[in-house]
Amino acid sequence: MARIIAALLCHGEFQQLPGIPSAQQPFALNELGRQQALDAAILLRDFASKHQLQLHPELDCSSSLNAWQTAKIIGRELHDSVNEPPTLSAYNRLLDTSMGSAANLSCAQIEDSLQADPRYDAPPENWMDDSNYRLPFAGAESHMESGDRCAEHIVQRITAIDATANADNIKLFVGHNKSLLHAAFLLGVISFDALSKLELHPCKPIFIERDNNGSWRQCGGLWKQLQAAS
Repeated sequence: MARIIAALLCHGEFQQLPGIPSAQQPFALNELGRQQALDAAILLRDFASKHQLQLHPELDCSSSLNAWQTAKIIGRELHDSVNEPPTLSAYNRLLDTSMGSAANLSCAQIEDSLQADPRYDAPPENWMDDSNYRLPFAGAESHMESGDRCAEHIVQRITAIDATANADNIKLFVGHNKSLLHAAFLLGVISFDALSKLELHPCKPIFIERDNNGSWRQCGGLWKQLQAAS
């Protein structure tokens, strides 16, 4: 059986609106983000070479511009490292956690809106990082819900490749920190407690693989360790 490794990659830095949650903002990579994507291609190529893996030519990315641009740059840089020209496929299932109708409002504006609406309770103090909290607005979801759709996509895509692959492969998924982080938890790669202590570095892949029993484990890459609140 071929070894199929999923590379989970958070997009590069982008032109984020100041003071606004980053979730699904429709803006492009900045100069640093473009360089991070170039560096990611080197990391992927080196990991593939070290472990004698092929780079799967179809790169999956979120439909957000920053993730698509990240995957586009990586695909261009890895053009000579795959057996056929790389292609990009964008999916809404890999999007960041949706804020629903509160998208692109500041945290203060969101909290003011909740306070002004008699139907809603005040959000938890750490609501932005609460894995299971969902804003009570149309279209919003929790981080756990976004991680669930993301994990489902990863499993489906890896399973499809596994059924036909005759060589060991790395399959790239370019998405967003919170949804990929929670996908890793739901796949059993990290613990629930780790959700508040870890995040993905921009454009530094976390490599995971599924064993013959269907269990997932991390096989490469480093998480960013968050400092505990004082």
